Amino acid sequence: MQRSRSLWLFALALAPWSSLAWSASLHVSPVSLRLVPGQAAVGLTLSNVGEQPLVAQVRLFGWTQDISDDHLSAQQELVVSPPIATIAAHGEQVVRIVRPARAAPGQELAYRLLIDELPDSAAHGGDAAVDIRIRYSVPLFVQAAGVPGEPRLSWSLTQRDGDWFLKALNSGPLHAQLSAVKLTLADGSTLKVADGLLGYALPGCAREWRLPTGGTHAAPTAGQFGREPHVLAAVNGRAIDAPVALTSTDSAH
Repeated sequence: MQRSRSLWLFALALAPWSSLAWSASLHVSPVSLRLVPGQAAVGLTLSNVGEQPLVAQVRLFGWTQDISDDHLSAQQELVVSPPIATIAAHGEQVVRIVRPARAAPGQELAYRLLIDELPDSAAHGGDAAVDIRIRYSVPLFVQAAGVPGEPRLSWSLTQRDGDWFLKALNSGPLHAQLSAVKLTLADGSTLKVADGLLGYALPGCAREWRLPTGGTHAAPTAGQFGREPHVLAAVNGRAIDAPVALTSTDSAH
């Protein structure tokens, strides 16, 4: 039997809801979670804005990074309750994320919640593959003991094989959410890297992104960046203007 393809939509934290409204019955709030020292649990609200019941599944993974990608892995420190729920039309379900350990960690811990709207196989005669499904990926941070502190970012630009890469190294104790990122050019103009969310740099981690090229975004030259390029961005919602180091072409990362 020929199987129809499912359509998966991925909604990262802080992505505009409007881009999903045409297909999504499942909405999630809030779009980022935090557990502070002494807090044993936090709640996530799943809302069904559709006309039919839906089934939602919530899974929680440990979240780490290398310079080019995010990685999710199995974890046992936190518990999701309930992990699967049927939500009535126009109804809500509160999901609790519980951390049994009472002691605050020595450093901030990062996790990702994957929330899936599961296909209703009964509604399609057993062929669940025709369903349109949606997935949300929501970050969850467990705050370290003591004062939270701030991310400490250093920025650099490296050219490899004709492409430019922007790197953010976070040597601080707190994650950095990076959005609305631009680079200044020598002529006073800016090069847009991301309108919305670019990504995260977790504590002690470096992340690298290829600068956009093609269309109206031709690959810039080193001369166009000038001697002292700057990055303009929102870091955890706060505007920053920081210098960017130009590293040698084809340098290792």
